[in-house]
Amino acid sequence: MIKKDRDIDDVCDRAGTAGTDPQREQNRAKNEFCASGPAALATEFSFKQLQKAVEDAGVTGVPADRSVLKDLHTTTEGDTIREGSVVQLIWFLIKGKFSNVGKDDKLTP
Repeated sequence: MIKKDRDIDDVCDRAGTAGTDPQREQNRAKNEFCASGPAALATEFSFKQLQKAVEDAGVTGVPADRSVLKDLHTTTEGDTIREGSVVQLIWFLIKGKFSNVGKDDKLTP
């Protein structure tokens, strides 16, 4: 959870302040934290494959048609990952630290 509320949180919706429809759609997609459904297992390899699929599709910048971001990668478990997919990220944390804490906050084990 983010420690500090900001004024912008009360006046800015998921589309943000984007100036074009494609940018608004991109903002809505990246700010969607309430997606539901079964989670596909995703790894670093999955994200590299997603990036490759986007590049292979010729997508540069913000696409006017977001349908090119659908069904981009099928995992080794058979799950299809696309923009908006619910994923469970499998990663290993090497070094962690607290962030976004006030100077008076005490860190407890």
